[in-house]
Formats: sequence, C-alpha cells, structure tokens
Amino acid sequence: SANWVGTDMKNLDDDWRDDFTAAFRRLFEYISGANEEEEKIKMTVPVLHRYEMEDEDDIDEDKVGKLYFYLPEKHQKSPPKPTNKKVFIEKLEEMTVVSRTFGEVGAMDKSDYEDQFEKLYEVAVENADVDVDEDVGWVASYTRPKIGRQRQEVMFVVKK
Repeated sequence: SANWVGTDMKNLDDDWRDDFTAAFRRLFEYISGANEEEEKIKMTVPVLHRYEMEDEDDIDEDKVGKLYFYLPEKHQKSPPKPTNKKVFIEKLEEMTVVSRTFGEVGAMDKSDYEDQFEKLYEVAVENADVDVDEDVGWVASYTRPKIGRQRQEVMFVVKK
C-alpha cells in the first residue's frame, strides 16, 4: 500500500475536460506548495484516475471519480496535509490488474477511455476469462497532457 494525494472529479460528459483540468490543477497546487508545510513535492508518474462504471465500457456520469498523484517515498510516512479541503491523502492498497496500453496524439476525453475499457474487457474477460471488478475502472497516465503522443493504460482490478 502507498499514500497518494487525491481529489474528486465529476464525470459529466459536457464538462468532463473542464472537471478533469480543475482536479489536476488542485493536485498540482498541492505539490507546488499548497500544503501545511508549504513544501514543493516532485511530480511523479503515473497519474491515476478512478472511475465508477455503469458497465464494463461506460463511465457512470452520476458518480464522482477521483484523480491521484503518487507521493514520493520521502512523503510516504508523513505526507504534508493539504490546505485545500477538496484535496486529501488516501492510502491505496496494492492491486493486481489487467491493463491495456494505448497512446494518442492530443488530449484524451471520456469516450476515448470508454473505448479502451471496452477493448480491455473484451480481451481480458470475454477471451481470457479473467475475473475482474468491472464496477471500477482505472486509468494510469504517464505523459504530459496535450503534448505529443500520450502513453496511458486502462485497468480493471483482478478479483482475488
């Protein structure tokens, strides 16, 4: 398990990009010193997105998603407390996942992720018969948004 800094993110179609950007900005402000120690924290990858799913390829617009930055080892035992009430520290447990790596040029949107979740589900569950938690979808982002080819992964947690 490890500590991550997180914030809630709406999943509404019309405002998806704006809500994602606002969530990302809150986390970036935290690592830029918007914490009780006013400490700057190194940006890490991946950035994790957590989505409640209506089914295996449809992000639930009525549920709130989450966006996370990993906290470097230096901050794992005692992470600086956020000053923004919308930002929190959460311990995420280790998980075994099935994933699908993909890359596009430019910014991703909700439908891009849904397409990738559908492809992952088809390969992992329908073809390989892996038992996954299809109620929650994860995305790991490894590159700077909107700049060059993006490297991302969609993931489902494998049930134990």
